[in-house]
Amino acid sequence: MHDAIIVGQGIAGSVLALMCKKNGLNVVVVDDGHKTSSSMVSAGIMTPLTGPRLSPLWTHERTRDLVMGVYADAQVQLKASFIRSYRLVRLLESEQERQFLKKRQSDPLLAGWVLPATDWSHVCAPGNAQFEMSCVNRIDAPLFLAACRQYFKDNGMLIQGSVAAKDVRASASAVTWQGLSAKHMIFCQGAVGEGNPFFPELEFRNVQGHVLKVVSPHLPNGTIFNHGKWLCPTTPGEFLYGASTVRHDSDAPIKLAELRASLRSFLNVEAHIIGTVLGVRPCLKHAHPMAFFSRQYTRIGCINGFRGQGMFYAPIMASWMYGQLLESSRITFPEALKYQKLDDLKRYPKFPNGMDSKPRLYANHVG
Repeated sequence: MHDAIIVGQGIAGSVLALMCKKNGLNVVVVDDGHKTSSSMVSAGIMTPLTGPRLSPLWTHERTRDLVMGVYADAQVQLKASFIRSYRLVRLLESEQERQFLKKRQSDPLLAGWVLPATDWSHVCAPGNAQFEMSCVNRIDAPLFLAACRQYFKDNGMLIQGSVAAKDVRASASAVTWQGLSAKHMIFCQGAVGEGNPFFPELEFRNVQGHVLKVVSPHLPNGTIFNHGKWLCPTTPGEFLYGASTVRHDSDAPIKLAELRASLRSFLNVEAHIIGTVLGVRPCLKHAHPMAFFSRQYTRIGCINGFRGQGMFYAPIMASWMYGQLLESSRITFPEALKYQKLDDLKRYPKFPNGMDSKPRLYANHVG
């Protein structure tokens, strides 16, 4: 019997499977090769300040160390290199953003990240103000996912296919699917998890987003630009620019045209769009990541709702789920809402393993 069947080989499913494998659990990953998942268009940028409010991505250095430690260990486990380091140039678009910057500069944890900006007006529109952050890490998501997929294949862990709820049988001691038996089944499906009958509590507000593939010999390969949309190097001379935000399919052509126009107005150097990639971000009504077990079938769990920060939250939520696989306790909905708010996740060392348990940092099993 397997310890777990993990459904979905996106960022969350891959990180959880690696964590389980490294620590001796017997797991299989079922994946249907979904082509429009958010993982396919993830920038993977671990910038300390995000969004128009320049909100801190982490509020405790141990949280950042946990996340990057998981990926550093994964590089060893997979024998692949996908952690990149860049300078990030942030171009502010409004006076309100300047006020948020002033506030962040007063935070001792964040002030050291904010540096005076070089003049980049020869490359792009300068905005109302600029600052730089050095040594910003980025996880090359396509490379990471491809390395994981090959590793799972090599270790006999990957099953090509999809899991329909009607084919799943759950009891108090096991879950069975297509002749396989496991102690647990964990759904890491992203946007396609909408409508999963095991988790009727999840209300999705999914968002489509196009990312442009761009080539230019005039852009620096070691610098990410962010003016509300990011321009990120991938390989020398090649970049990704995005992303559009689309709530309804009918708006997609308009938003894509706006994204193309935004790139043209932003750059002061020649660049060519050579393609587009579509991704669908899994967004929940509760607006933060969720990891919990079904109330009716307590051996069936899920991780979902990463929005646009999947690379950052995947190690945190996978560590929590891995801990639950080792424990007899099960957190279900809505209890998980009490513990899985974004501020709690960013202060992961205080994040409880169970409702009445002492805090435990399960990523210690990974390092």
